[in-house]
Amino acid sequence: MARTTIGKPPILEDSRLTLSDRLSIRRTILSVDRTLLSWTRTAIAFIGFGFTIYKLFEEIAKGGLVEGVRPQTPRNLGLFLISIGTLCLVFMLADYVRAQRFIGLTLKQSLTKPAVWASGAICLLGLILIILMLFAPEAF
Repeated sequence: MARTTIGKPPILEDSRLTLSDRLSIRRTILSVDRTLLSWTRTAIAFIGFGFTIYKLFEEIAKGGLVEGVRPQTPRNLGLFLISIGTLCLVFMLADYVRAQRFIGLTLKQSLTKPAVWASGAICLLGLILIILMLFAPEAF
């Protein structure tokens, strides 16, 4: 079998494929990338909203503007939203790799794409925020 570049699926080198078939495969690859990036955008919204809610409710509770709010409520709500965003992104990354394998890309080829790196960085940010909110809330 011929050597392929990192981003090029071996299926595109099949001489039996017509130009239409090759373009269809390319469109599918780009569609999977767009789906990952849209989930990344959604995860960023969840993580950002969770952190904002945490800080906002924390200040409201400290200021005594609302009575009967438990001290851990802002942290729990923020943790929930950040966890939802991070978990969605982890599951989508797994689905992305599965879809890339179905198309014909290897794991190495899938993990070298910029969309995966961006999503991984947002996952890491979410995990760091979760850990800090659980074990070092005074860091904020």
